[in-house]
Amino acid sequence: SLRDRRRPEPVYKGLLRGVESLLAETGAEPPIALLGFSMGGHWALWLAAREDVPACATVSYYAARASDFSKSRSAFQFHFAEQDPFVSASARKRSARALADAGRTAETHEYPGTHHWFAESDRPEFEPAAAGLAWERTLQFLHQHLTARKDGIQWR
Repeated sequence: SLRDRRRPEPVYKGLLRGVESLLAETGAEPPIALLGFSMGGHWALWLAAREDVPACATVSYYAARASDFSKSRSAFQFHFAEQDPFVSASARKRSARALADAGRTAETHEYPGTHHWFAESDRPEFEPAAAGLAWERTLQFLHQHLTARKDGIQWR
């Protein structure tokens, strides 16, 4: 599996380097948007919890993580499938509790009748109506927390 594959460096080092490169190469200033699906959502939440990651707006599709979010400078939005063997109700509760313990709030959406990967058009679990609504909510959330500028995106 992808998770078991040997890598030349740990995933987290590549992610941190990617954030640094994004800021350095584009000249953008924080905040940034972190958006991930499934395992990518797990890693987006990991990044958002870190003290050395700048202010951000984090969107997670079908992923939960109970990290220490006390040093986070992120706004959070979650999209969950109603039926998901990979993200249990207890994992979602632990994640919500970790955010609440850190004084962070999160916007959470569950999509009735959906399964893990419901927002991915190349998957048999794809649900176009739910995916469209989730994407609309994602864009609204990012627009709420980020605002367009002539030369890029700026935190609101």
